[in-house]
Amino acid sequence: MKTLVRPYHWYRDFWFQFQIVTDKSIQRFMFDDKRRVLGYFLPWKYEAKYVCVLEHNGVKRKIAMAKFSQNHDKTYSIAGFVPTKIQNRGYGIYSGVAFINHFFNYYPNAIIRSGSFAFNTRAFKTTKCMGFELKAQDENHFDSTLTSEQFDNEFVRTIKSRAGI
Repeated sequence: MKTLVRPYHWYRDFWFQFQIVTDKSIQRFMFDDKRRVLGYFLPWKYEAKYVCVLEHNGVKRKIAMAKFSQNHDKTYSIAGFVPTKIQNRGYGIYSGVAFINHFFNYYPNAIIRSGSFAFNTRAFKTTKCMGFELKAQDENHFDSTLTSEQFDNEFVRTIKSRAGI
């Protein structure tokens, strides 16, 4: 198994992005409505978008999408998605590590921010294992940050070796 990350191209990834836009669970869970889902796919000046492809036995399959948007304070917010029908298979961990690894290869001094709803403790635990450090927590959400030094940890190295990164 090999996990690859490549830049997002709307014309090449149309059907995959369509899966995500029409995924009711993602719309409700991550965006609250369709209009905000569509905003995710619109191009912005200060962002980097990627698609994660899993290669297994010569067959390539798109498994996730991620976007890093630059904030006013020069940090980058991450938003990533695995279509609902292929969730709970470990793809989120593999693609998350692959996306962040790829991003840090191009922006080694960047700081990545991650936000999760408070009820989504599973997402918070995953980001914490990747090295994210909790910066704020309230009854609604978790907010954490990651540097390339924090990302270089034993858990991430294990995932990289398993995913062929």
